[in-house]
Amino acid sequence: MKRYGKYIIVAVMVAVLCITSITSGINVNAEDATKPVEIISIDYDNMTISLRGEDDTEFYISDSRQKVWEKVHTTGKNGSMVMDISWISDVRSYDLYIKGNSSTKPVKVTIPSVYTGFQVTYDNISGTVAYNGVPSGFDGNIQWRVKGSYVWHDTLDNTQARAALAESLSCYTNTEHATTVYFRLGQNIGRSDILTGSRQSNEVTIILPKKEAIPVVEVDNHSMSATIQGQASYRLKGQERWEHGSSIDLKKTAPKAFYSNDNPLPVDQLIEIRKDATKTEGASASAFIRLNAPAPGDANTNTVAENLSYTGGSRARAAVKTSISFGNRMKVSTATAISVLETNYDNNQIRLGMNGNEMAFYSTDMVNWYAIGNAGGTGNNVYMDTSWLNDSIDNTIYIKGDAASEPDKYQTVVIPKRNTAVKAVFDKSSPPESPKLTVTGKGSAVQIEWRKKNTQEWNKVAATSDDVFIPELEELRTKGARIVVRASAVNASDAGAGILPSNECTVLVPKRPAAPVLRINPSAFTVNTSTAMEYYDTTTSKWNECKKSMSVWDIPAVKKITQATKDTPGADTSVMFRKKATGTNGCSQPVTILFKGQKAAPVIGFLETCDVVYSYETRTVGGLKNMYHTLKFKKATSKQQYQYVVLSKSDTFDETKANWKTVKSATTVTLKSKKAVTGSKIYVRVKGVSPDRNKNTAAELPSVTNTTFEIPAP
Repeated sequence: MKRYGKYIIVAVMVAVLCITSITSGINVNAEDATKPVEIISIDYDNMTISLRGEDDTEFYISDSRQKVWEKVHTTGKNGSMVMDISWISDVRSYDLYIKGNSSTKPVKVTIPSVYTGFQVTYDNISGTVAYNGVPSGFDGNIQWRVKGSYVWHDTLDNTQARAALAESLSCYTNTEHATTVYFRLGQNIGRSDILTGSRQSNEVTIILPKKEAIPVVEVDNHSMSATIQGQASYRLKGQERWEHGSSIDLKKTAPKAFYSNDNPLPVDQLIEIRKDATKTEGASASAFIRLNAPAPGDANTNTVAENLSYTGGSRARAAVKTSISFGNRMKVSTATAISVLETNYDNNQIRLGMNGNEMAFYSTDMVNWYAIGNAGGTGNNVYMDTSWLNDSIDNTIYIKGDAASEPDKYQTVVIPKRNTAVKAVFDKSSPPESPKLTVTGKGSAVQIEWRKKNTQEWNKVAATSDDVFIPELEELRTKGARIVVRASAVNASDAGAGILPSNECTVLVPKRPAAPVLRINPSAFTVNTSTAMEYYDTTTSKWNECKKSMSVWDIPAVKKITQATKDTPGADTSVMFRKKATGTNGCSQPVTILFKGQKAAPVIGFLETCDVVYSYETRTVGGLKNMYHTLKFKKATSKQQYQYVVLSKSDTFDETKANWKTVKSATTVTLKSKKAVTGSKIYVRVKGVSPDRNKNTAAELPSVTNTTFEIPAP
């Protein structure tokens, strides 16, 4: 520490005294430490730690060296406090130390690095995935999501789960382009400072190749056969076994759709046709033939084959549908037109009500129709993936069912193009109480969304103007962070209009400027403030401008609470300081200094019950009589040192400039000064304490000085 003459500015460095800056810490004696802060959970999806401390109102963090402590901004939630850890790197483990203003014993939390050994392979032919590099003992979920969606789906590594996953992935393949799917090992949430869990693994990418077009299929209702252009495979829908060939005997393939003495109750049947996958290419999109069975017991009406995948026109993707006349056939099915229940632009899905249909189909031209897979459908609902659409243009989609497939029963959904005009800037001069994000180009969106750069959980915020105030962003300014911003989607409850999420833009939320480095001078009773700083007055709830090198007694809370009287000690109090905002930068991080309560004046007198006992005696040395004065310091120790000074009647007492002598143990001092004569005054006080960074002790002001004792006449 730099010395300034004989008066050392024995400050409490911000690393020891304060709360909130890179050079900040806590002004609490080590011996006052209680039990450590309790770690409730560590959520790696949101990159937050939930913690609780007994009587703690503020929390601080440090690295493994524990030399610099920073106050962190926390948010109360479910009886605990939540702090951000998104600034911690994912490439190596990090030892984080946490403590509170009451729970001052640091607790160590090791944040693990991201595991990078996870691998995934995809088999085009079977449509299945295989996992490698799963750590031994991992008991979490494997997770996957489709590019364009931030919704992670859980799966497991077993036969049943792999089969279900293959079915789900098939619903995301299309004839327009390849589909990117991400996999990772999901987090194991940390439960304590010891059981810290594990982060998500690295994300692994697989590519679902785009499908070939629907095979060209011609249906002949006279011979009850179908001809496939080129070699393909076909099966009765629902069966696992595929047959190979270029022609299909419909009666042989789906006998239950035809009336006979052995089958008096025929039922409608669906036949699926596709080109097989190869090692480099996926299977084609499937064509479907519906066999419309006659009414039960109707021996006079023929079964009619219907090509559900083609409705006439161009032969580019399917053959011309054979003209069908149902005659007087009474359909048993009570299916009605498919309902569009919701268009979810967040997840790129349309939720459909099947209304008695077994299958749903979509088309963009009302000629070629593609089956809609059940990607997560439940009950009577099916979900259609729309991530393959070109989001730079408006898209019109037509939807029909297999049993209710007439043109008058088509449903129409318009997916609008994506807004790409959104821009966002963080106002770094905005105050801590209302961090401001300016977002332009939102269009008709009434909400914006933001997320931390390294997380995928979106937070929605109302945005009725370009200026959006987000209190949570202040939590990120301890270390600084990058966030991703977009205008929110507006989902439609039916086939009505909605809004896609806008383009995403990355915004820097800078860390606040470092807190001022403040030092207390116990001898001069000053704090090295400047006019560029301000302090917080809890009485008025306002920030007040500091003076240059303020006296501690100029701070209302310190004078009111900390200052002692002759007989009554003061109490501890804390005061926040910060650098004032400028035209281009906001205020700095605050630093909180603990002013320990000043001690009352020690008692000096003749009685043994006094703190300092005065006595004198007359000695004859060399024939001369002299009076010898002594001070017995009964309570002086190395931790509570005393000081004294003797001044004559003509001297002016100034405790900030007096030549104090220090007593470091319980001992008797003989006053040898020429000033130790009748009428001189003896001043005694408890010495102020300089900070000790290694012991984490704070500075203490000297006690009130006893100014009433005068050396008596012999």
